[in-house]
Amino acid sequence: MFLYTCFYMLCCTMSSQAIFIVEGNTTKMTKITKIGDLHGFSYGVAGHVFAINEDTLFITNFNYSGKGPDAYFWVGTEGTPRTTDEASTAILAYPFEDKHYEYTDLTAPRLGKLENVDISMTLPPHLRVRDLKWLSVWCRSFSANFGQVLFPDKIQKESFEDSKLEESE
Repeated sequence: MFLYTCFYMLCCTMSSQAIFIVEGNTTKMTKITKIGDLHGFSYGVAGHVFAINEDTLFITNFNYSGKGPDAYFWVGTEGTPRTTDEASTAILAYPFEDKHYEYTDLTAPRLGKLENVDISMTLPPHLRVRDLKWLSVWCRSFSANFGQVLFPDKIQKESFEDSKLEESE
């Protein structure tokens, strides 16, 4: 928990920041890119969204009441959650257990109640952070958007070139 608290404190106010993590005798450095804040429309959705690298999103202080019957993290590379082609989207499972889900996959785990949780989400192999247009907490049963963040128009590959972990002792 201390690690995520440090991460949150260091990066909430900056759009791009280097973060140093000390574990034992090893110091790791990674550069992060702030995407934006989740704008909640229903059920107390809130959080701060960051890109750790081309394949990983991180949400700090995520909140959701858990009251939607069929809610997921859903990302897309076109349009908005209401105006997209399902083929350009993916459900990001939380917790992630090495399985990716398409929008129509009814076996995707649903979100329950979460309070001030830090969440790491791995994108499926065919998606990259720089291609994403939006992330939504979406209820498939009611086609309801509980909260979303729209990605900046340009997230360049260069934003992630320094994101590989460097270690020093």
